[in-house]
Amino acid sequence: VRNGQATIALTGMLLLAATALSRGKFGWSSACLWLAMAIKPLALVPLALSFISYRRAIAPLILGGVLFVLAPFLLKEGHYALSQTLGGLETLRDVDRRSGEVQEWSQFFSMLSTLADIHL
Repeated sequence: VRNGQATIALTGMLLLAATALSRGKFGWSSACLWLAMAIKPLALVPLALSFISYRRAIAPLILGGVLFVLAPFLLKEGHYALSQTLGGLETLRDVDRRSGEVQEWSQFFSMLSTLADIHL
């Protein structure tokens, strides 16, 4: 999802996760962070920060990560989930190959190449 369509849902999940962390509800915070990851991979940063900042959050985050990875295989047929996962990885590789070719402000590396002439 690009250019803000998921921003409100992502922000809501991150605010719920922060509230849960501040109250010591590490299971709830893990659930909110992994739901935020499902909405937008940008949530990897707060997820990683909570992983390294809160010792008691490590186990729920690991369990949530396992469920996050296994959920497609548990909810759909294995070959379908695998084909979709491989297709998603191919899309990420394609975006990586194209970064810098097309000037898109919504893509971080394209923005770097446009503003600072940095090509990665």
